[in-house]
Amino acid sequence: MNKLYKKLSIVISVMLVFSCVFQINARALEDFIQTEDITESYEPTEYPTIIPTEYPTIIPIEYPTDPIEITEPSESTSHNTTNVPTEIPVISETDNLEIMPVSTETTAPTEWTEPTELTEPTEIFEPTEPQPPIQTSPTYNTEEPTIPCISDPTTAPGYTEPWETDPTNRPIVTPQLIVLPHKTTISLSSSKGSVYVKGTKQIKATVKYGRGETTYKSLNLSVAKVSSGGKITGVKKGKAIIVIKNNGAVTHYTITVNNPKLNITGKTIRKGKTFTISVIGKVGTPKFSSTNKRVAKVNSGGKVKGKKRGKCYINVKTNGIKLRCKVKVK
Repeated sequence: MNKLYKKLSIVISVMLVFSCVFQINARALEDFIQTEDITESYEPTEYPTIIPTEYPTIIPIEYPTDPIEITEPSESTSHNTTNVPTEIPVISETDNLEIMPVSTETTAPTEWTEPTELTEPTEIFEPTEPQPPIQTSPTYNTEEPTIPCISDPTTAPGYTEPWETDPTNRPIVTPQLIVLPHKTTISLSSSKGSVYVKGTKQIKATVKYGRGETTYKSLNLSVAKVSSGGKITGVKKGKAIIVIKNNGAVTHYTITVNNPKLNITGKTIRKGKTFTISVIGKVGTPKFSSTNKRVAKVNSGGKVKGKKRGKCYINVKTNGIKLRCKVKVK
């Protein structure tokens, strides 16, 4: 029974909800129909008819400077100009603007008048070609001025040179000495020379009519270098050319670089005997040494002495290079 009551209550509540919704929709539909009837039944009875007779327009007015001639109407057009307005607006582009009313009255058409026939000219003037202007030669005034120059007394009238009256008073004209520029020359005491490695040699150059500084340049720096004063230093064995310049004058000097050498490269001696080794082209103090001091020994001055039977070498260091001498002791 309880279940049945619950089902009935649910059905009744659903029906009540549907009835409420239906009533609300019915009311909304009635309101919509009433508003449609009101809008369809509304019709304005009278529309306001406002027709302006005069439309204000902005017309620029030009204030004339010259007086305007007013012509009287002719008899043929006097009866047709009853409705023509007397004021005619003048339109021009000016900065002065005024608001003027435009008349709405219509003007009656005037009578048609035939145009007058154009008469042909009796004479025809042909254009003439412009003629070039006649060129006249300018005239020059060949007359000498009569007014003397005050600053120069020799131009004054009646002036005579002093030597015209006294011939001994003639001025002496001294001749001007014109000095012509001499050509620069470079002369050398010798065009070639030789030097040992690390040795130096001075170039003796004589420059005549020179200008500025005399320059020296080596074309082979790996063989020889040269200073700004012309001093050559040997670098290694070979040949180099030194270029000498002054004021456009050019000359060349050839330098040959040689290695230093020993006066003796090989010697055979007996036990207890001595000999001396010297360096040709040495720079500084050479250093001597023996590869076998038991066979031969050498001192700092290059003196060699045989000790016993055998062979050895005497090494010499000079000018940055190494030389040797072979020694055989019997």
